[in-house]
Amino acid sequence: MQIPLKLIILDAIGTILAGLGLAKYFAGVDVLPPSLLLDESGLSLILIGVLLIAPMMIWIIRRALSAQSSS
Repeated sequence: MQIPLKLIILDAIGTILAGLGLAKYFAGVDVLPPSLLLDESGLSLILIGVLLIAPMMIWIIRRALSAQSSS
């Protein structure tokens, strides 16, 4: 079964946001302009990124569990 395109897009956006948040939090790197930053710590970008990545992980786990129970 193929992964739905909308989940791939959400995962890609979430990965980018989480990466930007981690860069801001650990290295102090500001890639986005100040008007687009939600706070100074970058934790909100990490949280939003993880929330966007979560649907893909849930989909993969559900597929793996259903394949395991059917065999």
